[in-house]
Amino acid sequence: MNFKHLMSRVVFDVTGLSEDVVSLSLDGVRTKTSVDFSKMSASATGDPGAIKAASSSSGGKKTWELITVPQSCVPTVKLVTASGKEYVIPASDSLSFISGREISAKVRIIESMGVCSFSASVAPWSDGGKMKFEDKRWRDLAFTRNRQIH
Repeated sequence: MNFKHLMSRVVFDVTGLSEDVVSLSLDGVRTKTSVDFSKMSASATGDPGAIKAASSSSGGKKTWELITVPQSCVPTVKLVTASGKEYVIPASDSLSFISGREISAKVRIIESMGVCSFSASVAPWSDGGKMKFEDKRWRDLAFTRNRQIH
């Protein structure tokens, strides 16, 4: 049994700030979807809105992640620092959020110069986008979930 990600994942790396980022969102993206199960595809519908990213830390480094509907648009990254300072960074070009793909987004802020930059690269979803049922990671996950339920 193979599984396929129908959505697109975005991972943000924010650098250059002297204080902690407490909120990050991606604005200008459509947040509703239409799924065609016969083609195993999803497409964005509705008006543009915002998706709030979730933060995670690993090895002392904080990243922000979100999942969005496949689409092409010119989004804006909004982030808020611990002191309440807000940064709004528009993408300079259209981005394509592709089913099963991951965008690595770099947000760089140079506070002393008032400069913000946003760049992105696209690659397969970091877990490979597909996972066979026999895969050890799947067995471990299934075992953990079963143990938690009982």
